[in-house]
Amino acid sequence: MTEPGAWLGAAGQGTPPCVLVVARPALVRMLAVKALESQGCRALEVDDPAAATATYARVRPTGVLLDLAQAEEAGLDALRAIRRDDPVARVAVITARADRVLVLAVMQAGACDLVVKPVPAARLARLMHTLVAPPRERRHPRVTVALRGEIAVGDGRAWPCVIEDISPGGARCALGDATADRLAPGTAVQLTVALPDEATPIQAYGQVVRVIGPGLVGLSVIQMTEAHADRLAAFCRRAGQALPGRVADRRASALPNH
Repeated sequence: MTEPGAWLGAAGQGTPPCVLVVARPALVRMLAVKALESQGCRALEVDDPAAATATYARVRPTGVLLDLAQAEEAGLDALRAIRRDDPVARVAVITARADRVLVLAVMQAGACDLVVKPVPAARLARLMHTLVAPPRERRHPRVTVALRGEIAVGDGRAWPCVIEDISPGGARCALGDATADRLAPGTAVQLTVALPDEATPIQAYGQVVRVIGPGLVGLSVIQMTEAHADRLAAFCRRAGQALPGRVADRRASALPNH
């Protein structure tokens, strides 16, 4: 483990946050450290995911940046172990592939964010901010509307749904009562949303936050491509608070009869 430099926070702002960077490729560690330094943070480097759990337990950093390259299974094991030791640990994951099985496994293990390589510098900076910034209320454009969609889980099962309330940070989805009962809080899901007048659907990954009521689940969106997030935010801004009071009728007409 290496420990670059000194604390880089501004004077008078207290102890700067510390992020544990776990990555086998040296280039990834170097880029992460630069991004952290640009935000006034301290970085601790670990090149072996197997050592990450013990390092986290000893140092208790503000957050963890975990690269799965060259160590996918070991990295997932480290993520699960860190979250088991500290259920509120903030661990962000970088991966070179984004197939549904892997992304849902990362979400199920408790990652707070996930990005797919190549990672633009601006996105990496936002990722670092997610790790070290104090929790705050999400501020996303929201829309109350009824959109057709699909919820899928890691074993390949998928169900049609109607998205009743959506923003780039979360969604409320209506499913059949029996289906909603299968989606317990913490379940990692892939959400596909069909936007009006757009040929390509929005796709996002997240977790079930709570079962709101019969046939209703609340989701948090953890990972979405920048392009999809921009499209969804633009749609929400255009739609405003359109269609209030018509959601129930649209849900009934959109869900399949089974």
